[in-house]
Amino acid sequence: MDTYDKGFKTKREVFLWVASSRYFDPSLFQTKGEGIKKVKDDRLMYAEFVKWIEELGLQPVAGPTEKKDLLLARQEKSAKVRREALLFFGKKDTFEAIARERLAKQAFKESFNGSRVRDWADLGMNWKAVKSIMTGVRQRLGGDEGVLKFVVSHTQDELKALVLQVKIDLDLGLA
Repeated sequence: MDTYDKGFKTKREVFLWVASSRYFDPSLFQTKGEGIKKVKDDRLMYAEFVKWIEELGLQPVAGPTEKKDLLLARQEKSAKVRREALLFFGKKDTFEAIARERLAKQAFKESFNGSRVRDWADLGMNWKAVKSIMTGVRQRLGGDEGVLKFVVSHTQDELKALVLQVKIDLDLGLA
């Protein structure tokens, strides 16, 4: 930060300072290839920076296995930086709670969704019956929270058995 606070005399000094940061990843500044959009003309300094990186050859040119290795290295570096930032700002517990919640919701959606219930209950395209069964399961377990707790503490077979029992109990007039 001392360098930043003192200021820079040339763009090259700025570029060198940015590239010297431990957070700098030259592979993020690609200008060619799939999914890469052209740098906007009104971002002159950024465009010059990207060009400077290309000219120095800082962007890795990699084959399929090298790309995988580079991706893993970048993910590890990002994870380390994230851990350091979370500790520094005292947000580690908050971040972990949000991550656990996201994973739980993902597990919920993968385990208890219309397509899965339809297949388990052999309902074809009878989505109204699927909705009725899902509502019945939610009622028995205390809403989505109850279903989530069930999903976490029981097997898929147990959830399927519950779905089938609700189907029978609702007597939907299905064979």
